[in-house]
Amino acid sequence: MPTFEYKVRDKKGKLLKGKMAVLDKQKLIEKLQKSQLNIIEIHEVKEKKKEEGKKGGGILDKVRIGRGVSDDEMAFFTRQLATILRAGVSLNRIISILYNQAKSRRLKQAIHEVGIDLQKGSSFTDALKKHPAIFDEMYVSMVSVGEIGGNLPTAVARVADILEKSLAIKKKIRAAMAYPVFILIFSTILVYVLLAHFLPIFTPLFDEFGLDLNKDYPITAFLVKLSDVVTNTKGVIAAVIVIIAIVIAFKLFTRSKFGKMVMDTIALNVPGFGGLVRQAALARFCRSFASLFAAGVPMLKAMELVAGAAGNTVVSAAIERMAGNIRGGKSLSEALSKEKVFPEIVVDMVKIGEESGSLTEMMEKTADYFDQNLDNAVTTLTSILEPAMMVFVGGVVGIFVIGVILPMLSITSKMKV
Repeated sequence: MPTFEYKVRDKKGKLLKGKMAVLDKQKLIEKLQKSQLNIIEIHEVKEKKKEEGKKGGGILDKVRIGRGVSDDEMAFFTRQLATILRAGVSLNRIISILYNQAKSRRLKQAIHEVGIDLQKGSSFTDALKKHPAIFDEMYVSMVSVGEIGGNLPTAVARVADILEKSLAIKKKIRAAMAYPVFILIFSTILVYVLLAHFLPIFTPLFDEFGLDLNKDYPITAFLVKLSDVVTNTKGVIAAVIVIIAIVIAFKLFTRSKFGKMVMDTIALNVPGFGGLVRQAALARFCRSFASLFAAGVPMLKAMELVAGAAGNTVVSAAIERMAGNIRGGKSLSEALSKEKVFPEIVVDMVKIGEESGSLTEMMEKTADYFDQNLDNAVTTLTSILEPAMMVFVGGVVGIFVIGVILPMLSITSKMKV
């Protein structure tokens, strides 16, 4: 019978450590939860030889859910899986049904291979583990807890909740950014048309009447120079090359650890947009942690999984530091209070949850609070952006009107004389 060491906190927040021999990890989790203890960490005590054999494997790479498969399809697949499981249909039959409904080639192939492994006698968890690019560590951990505890439908339903909420957050942010992106593209096309086709019609008139654009009409002179660049084939090619080089350099920078940290820090602090990113990250953290903890995943393991799925490296780093503080004996609320990225309301709600033994419920309510805040922030930002973008487009057009009308008025006065 395997032996497990564990760390828990009682209702008063006191840190307790212990060791127990049980049939499996899930049995220990059930015993500790029945005693109304918050599980922080559980690990099996193994012989040194076995540990040496496993040394070097390390922690599984954290891969974001749905890589290679759209977030929509991943959420839909998981919700269908949970629904059919609750109907009492066998897992092998469910896999066959979901295989026929899958649209993306990668998900279809993964489901097919999972089905083959199940027919060979493999557990559902082990079958999913072979496809980390689609089913990440959080997904597999939730399924493992449900499978071991005999409550797979509920565990999969929790995963579906996480995916659907995460997808909803992404759609809200995309909706907020869709309008300004459209206006930016529209403005770029408009500027090109005005510079390449509209302004050149008037440029010969300015030369014919001998206007000193640099001295009398600096805005017009600037626009004429831009027009020369845009209508020059070599200039356009050079500009395209420079833009492509900048885009490639930017992508390489953002893929680096330092670059991600810099960009995520900027994203959290950009006026208006930063609030959306922060609300989304906090909602994702609270809901994912609540789901994992409710499923019986130990606190430190839940923190590790949530850090990998936070969607922001600044938030991920804060969660990792929190895990270190919890491992050192701090409570979750104490660890949260040390990180500035988490507002006071999160600390207060977690503290109430720890004291009342309802940590999962408090975290879910906090996630709902941030979801509502995100909705309000999107609505507010959209209402501000719409007139702001209209003013921006009007300003672009106004510059061209001024740049053309003023010298044309001068030409008209000279023609009258």
